[in-house]
Amino acid sequence: MEELPPTKPSFTGAIAKVDHANRHIRSFAAEVGRWFAKHPYQTVQTLHETTGEPGYYLYCRLPLPDRHLALFIGDALHNLRAALDHLACACAIANGENVEHVQFPVLRKETGLGRALKEHLGKAGPLAINLVRALAPTPLRNPLLAGLHQLDIEDKHQLILPVTHSMAVEVAVGAFEQLAIVKTRGVAEPPARTSCFIPAPPGYEQSIAHDFDYNGDILFPAGTPFAGMPCLETLNELSWMVADIVARFEKAFCVPCLSYYISRQGRKPITN
Repeated sequence: MEELPPTKPSFTGAIAKVDHANRHIRSFAAEVGRWFAKHPYQTVQTLHETTGEPGYYLYCRLPLPDRHLALFIGDALHNLRAALDHLACACAIANGENVEHVQFPVLRKETGLGRALKEHLGKAGPLAINLVRALAPTPLRNPLLAGLHQLDIEDKHQLILPVTHSMAVEVAVGAFEQLAIVKTRGVAEPPARTSCFIPAPPGYEQSIAHDFDYNGDILFPAGTPFAGMPCLETLNELSWMVADIVARFEKAFCVPCLSYYISRQGRKPITN
């Protein structure tokens, strides 16, 4: 068992950073909710422009406020990544060391972990080193942690724009013709028109659409570690991951568990 430092580290800074990240995630969820509340999509019953097949085109009629949403995403990511550095610095301070060059190492490749632990966590002590080593902070062994680190770096140079949004539409047809109501479903990423065509159900080609049910998501863009993944759900997972790491440090250093309210167990998922 590793020897504890001369004084107990305080992880309140890390907890405060996660809590602040959660505020940005809630703001992101609220903005997304307001955008979807404007009903930015519409469905038009028509023929396929190339094949003539009857069905429905799904259109996005309002632009996504991607730059505005990107600010919330970037701020949330930065605070979550900073929370990890606060853990490392708290351990160094408890060891009576200064925090120069101290950080929570996350690698962008699979090799060099031992060197990074020694260079960036040497002042934090062997217990902190072993805790981080057990997390295996490399892209293949811990893609969620590595993805957080990479996106935080990218956000310092350019906005992480959630330029992709998916929309699932369920079309109920047959009611106006007193037929059995059937439903057809399509998933699209507007505004690419040709990818947004939903064929009419067989036998219902002449039916009038009775009801449309929309369900959308804001997704991380291509070229990012979480490409195609829902932004809100992924931000929640990243927040819970960092809270779990804080809890590991609290337990290992025998300090009161103050991270409960920011953990998966202590709060509900943030939704829009």
